[in-house]
Amino acid sequence: MAILRQPSLKGWQLRYWAYLTGLPTTGTKAELQSSLTATVPQQRQGNTPRRLVSLDMGIRNLAYCVIEPRMPKEKPNQISLVVHSWKRMDLLETAADNFTEDIAVETSQERSIKRVKAKLAAPVTKDSFTPAVLSKTAYRVTKDLLSHEPDTLLIERQRFRSGGAAAIQEWTVRVNMLESMLWASLETLRQEGKMTDAFPTVLAVSPARVAQFWSSAASMSLKPPTLFDEDNGNVQTMITHAMSDRRKIDKKDKVDIVRSWVAGTSDLDLRFEGEAIKIAEAFRLDPRQSKDAVAMAGGKLDDLADCLLQAVTWLIWEENRAVLNKLWQKTVDEIKPSDLSEHNAQTAVHPFSPEWIATRIAFPGMTEKQTADYLK
Repeated sequence: MAILRQPSLKGWQLRYWAYLTGLPTTGTKAELQSSLTATVPQQRQGNTPRRLVSLDMGIRNLAYCVIEPRMPKEKPNQISLVVHSWKRMDLLETAADNFTEDIAVETSQERSIKRVKAKLAAPVTKDSFTPAVLSKTAYRVTKDLLSHEPDTLLIERQRFRSGGAAAIQEWTVRVNMLESMLWASLETLRQEGKMTDAFPTVLAVSPARVAQFWSSAASMSLKPPTLFDEDNGNVQTMITHAMSDRRKIDKKDKVDIVRSWVAGTSDLDLRFEGEAIKIAEAFRLDPRQSKDAVAMAGGKLDDLADCLLQAVTWLIWEENRAVLNKLWQKTVDEIKPSDLSEHNAQTAVHPFSPEWIATRIAFPGMTEKQTADYLK
């Protein structure tokens, strides 16, 4: 694989890098360069989290999973995850039960599909969505998530409109309100510093960007090795076509992806423990047994699929960022000036800064002194 060289990154390469790391793929070449070079130095030390909680937002169908990434000894390039918990939560059912201690919906295999349908058809009072009620719900959900002691918490970023419609749906407003309350509760607890362990890193994840990532999975590598393979003339054509011809991924597609993971793939090793085993069994059922799967999982599978898909996608983004970081460091080592004049050392932007790297990429003909003068 060719080394990432500072002078010549093409637009398709930058868009592919952005795609691989979960960043916006639109914008000018300069904007993409700035975005990529700015995020690389921010790569966290020890970028694989010890424990990750991934939350798919909802009120009647909130879902989350608790996973621990592990590096398999047999296949170092394979992502290995242990799923400790995989749950759905009906927050309205919780409110009706006066906020009992365990707000998670039990996933007993014996629950009949009729009971699930009856629960979803039950009338909902408007009082369930008042700030007074939702604030208590948000606090309880927050405490429940933190009880798993994650060091990273992913929260699905909510949209403001559905399908680009001018009107904002009432249900969208309710979920957005809950989302804001969750963030406020987390920030309050972080500021108070009452947790004995380090507070987890809380990140918002765009569901649209997750969907875009998997929409090209069949025709494009999700990992960076081919990006700088200059000997392969088909790489640019393949990537350009795949990124311009991405189909929309729907709920069924997401469930199918997770179902394939549960069945076992070469790139992802999933192991389930505790209550997560029952949810995994629901995904192993034949799609024609959808009613049995819903009964086993206590509700729809798509929300459960979303939270796991979000977690795995984010981990792949982090892994790709780590590769980019190494390539970026190689670039820095190659273009490191042997000796800066005393004048440049005092006045120029540091040669390892994102601004300096981006300028040298944008203007490959510049000398070190010209770059320093340009950035004064």
